[in-house]
Order: sequence, then structure tokens, then C-alpha cells
Amino acid sequence: MFKNMTVGKQIALGFGIVLVLLGIIGITSYTGIGGIVTNAVNMINGESIIGEMKAREIDHLNWAGKVSAFLQDKDIKELQVETDHTKCQLGKWLFGEERKNAEAAIPALASVFKSMEEPHKRLHESAIEIAEKMNKLDVEGVMTSFYRAEVAHLNWLDKAMNEIIEKKASLSVELDHTKCAFGKWLYGTEAANMTKQFPAFGALFQKIKEPHRLIHDSGNLINEKLAAKDYDGAFAIVSNRIQPNLKKTVSILREARNLARDFKKGQTEAGNIFVRVTH
Repeated sequence: MFKNMTVGKQIALGFGIVLVLLGIIGITSYTGIGGIVTNAVNMINGESIIGEMKAREIDHLNWAGKVSAFLQDKDIKELQVETDHTKCQLGKWLFGEERKNAEAAIPALASVFKSMEEPHKRLHESAIEIAEKMNKLDVEGVMTSFYRAEVAHLNWLDKAMNEIIEKKASLSVELDHTKCAFGKWLYGTEAANMTKQFPAFGALFQKIKEPHRLIHDSGNLINEKLAAKDYDGAFAIVSNRIQPNLKKTVSILREARNLARDFKKGQTEAGNIFVRVTH
């Protein structure tokens, strides 16, 4: 058929075929270049998002490190980390224009970012809970001090009674309530600092001062009875003054130990929150 055409028609047909081929090539080239451009844009955006997420991951690892240090270091009195999940760098990104741009560039990331919101919020909220539960009380130290004070005063009474039985001329126990081991502690800087930091203990310290003073002061009355060889009178002081006040003193010391246990529970709860939620 092509042979039967005139030369003019053959040339026209040839030009037509060339134009069609050029059109196909043009469309293919345009589509290919468009795909390359799209892939390149996605790649550039993807790299940018990956970099952003890595930086925010490091931020939050450092954030968790500060929370951990607060829990473990007795000298760190305040937890100083961002507790508002919308104000940290990741929060600003998640709730800002950059996230919208990222989702516009790569729509599949929308669900990923959405799934981050709640755990990220919970992470920052955990710091608030930790700060509320955590305290810096040296629980073991103060409990030991209270227990030793109880034992020391029981021994004080035991020694005083033995010396009355032995009809000593005077007692050899400490008669100044500010100079026994517990008295030095109670009227010293450690108890004062503890009162400022933990007012609940301050109330107990104030409550214990009077019965503790009366225990020691009663020793002076016993010495008067011993000097007069009034041993029954000495025992009466033990029964009527020392034992009731010792009972009050021991009761308050045990109350203080129980309060320390409550503070220990707070420390444990704060640690559990860190393990379950923060870490």
C-alpha cells in the first residue's frame, strides 16, 4: 500500500509518524521526569523528617536522663524538665506547621504522627506525677535515728532504775535533755533543716520536746530523793513522771518512723512511674 502512494503522500505520512513518535516520547519523558521530581521531593522531605525525629529522640533521651538523675541524686531537690507536651521541641513540631508540611509531602506519615501524640503527652505528664510523689528524705537514716533514740531512752530508764535499786548517791545518766544523743539531734541543724523541708516531721519534733525534756529533768528529782535516801520516793518519780513521758516519747518516735515509711512509699511510687511510663 505504501508503494502505491505518491511521493508527496509518502512524505506526509512519514512526517505524521515522526510527529506521533515525538509526541509519545515527549509524554513518556515528561511522566518520567515528573516521577523523578516527585521521588526526589519525597526523598528530600523524608531525610529532613528523619533528621528531625532523630534530634527529638535525643532531646527526650536527655529529658529522661534528667528525670532519672532527679530520682537518684539526693542533692537534686527539684525536677527541672519541661512538663508541657506541647512546649518541648517535639511538641512544637507535632502541633505546628512543620508536621502539616510533612504530612502533605508524605501522607502516609499522618497516622504515625497521630499515634505519637498520646504516649508523648503521657511521657511529660509522668514527670508531673514523679515530682509530686518523689521526696528527698533519707528514709533509712532518719528511721535509724528514731529507733536509736527509742532504744537509748529505754536504756536510760533501765540504768536509772538499777542505780536506784543499788541505792546510788546520784544517777550517772544524762540529765540535760539537750545533751543526750537524741537531744543534740533534735535541737541541732539536721532536725531544723528537716523541719523546713518536711513540715510534717516538724510538727512531731515540736510534740516530742516536752515529754523528752521531762524524762531527763526527772532525773534531778530522783537525785534529790537519793540524797535523802528516799528510795520509794525515787521509784514514785519513775512511775509517775518518767514512765508516762517515756511512753509518750516512744509513741511519737514510732509515729515519726511510720511517717518516714510513708515518704519511702512515695519514693517507690515515683520510681515505678519512671519504670512503667517514663523510661
